[in-house]
Amino acid sequence: MTQEIDLFRAFATDEVAEVKGAAVTIEGFGSRVWNIARSNNEEYNKLFMKLYAEKQAIIDDRSDEAAKARAEQAGKDVVLECWAKTILVGWEGEVTFNGEKLVYSPENAKKLLAVSELFRRFAAKANDFATYRIFKDDKEKN
Repeated sequence: MTQEIDLFRAFATDEVAEVKGAAVTIEGFGSRVWNIARSNNEEYNKLFMKLYAEKQAIIDDRSDEAAKARAEQAGKDVVLECWAKTILVGWEGEVTFNGEKLVYSPENAKKLLAVSELFRRFAAKANDFATYRIFKDDKEKN
């Protein structure tokens, strides 16, 4: 005998939060609340296409080692800018980063995201379907 589930209740997501961000905490980051939109949302995709087109000549140039390095950096810059403007879209209060107090801004978000382990932790939340579910079990909240 199979147990029936309501697929809407199991898989419906908050489409506004996917673009505007969901308030979440992240393990290892204390009690701070972060506002994180879902990765590859429509705003991210639009900005990515725009920025990629602007830097495509640099990204495509693999003519020598210096060009390859510039291409890799340009690609990273596109991703970081997109994430800073459309995925990590806010946080509460100030964050201490390398001795500096930072309030949210896309430029400050980019500073955090440039640290690969921080990027991975934000990405884990942004990629986690449970972050945006409408119907959450008590044990799944944040």
